[in-house]
Amino acid sequence: MSESRINGNKTSALKVIELHPYASGNAVPTNEEQYDARIRVLGNTAPKYGPYNMYVCDTCKRHILTLDKAHGVTPFTIYCKAETLLDGAKPDEVECKGYMQSVVYRLPQDILLRQQPKVDMTWRYPTWAEFEKLPDGHKEHTLKGGLAPTTGEG
Repeated sequence: MSESRINGNKTSALKVIELHPYASGNAVPTNEEQYDARIRVLGNTAPKYGPYNMYVCDTCKRHILTLDKAHGVTPFTIYCKAETLLDGAKPDEVECKGYMQSVVYRLPQDILLRQQPKVDMTWRYPTWAEFEKLPDGHKEHTLKGGLAPTTGEG
């Protein structure tokens, strides 16, 4: 294994990887200040492809418009949310069991930015209070840049 120097000390390449802020196993923030500092590093740029995206259901063919509030990772497919977001149905009343697929930001971003249409769902980083309640797997996803969904403008 190769060796590197960090602050004048010899260390293995594996140790360098472990020190990277996005590396798996990196310490989970224990307070709001640490969490906010990590999120500032992750979300300090505008969304890569533009903030607007659309998800289209493979079963009912309905769609939702989403808005990314920060640079981060969003899923390619999600369970159909058309009935809950567009019709106000409760989760146990949903009939469509389809999956919605992202159009991968292939939308006229310049027009959408000018018009600022109503969005059905917003992707953003969770607040500290929300983060504390997440299961460990979701916390790790968030710390690696994963955004969380909220309804409406979020």
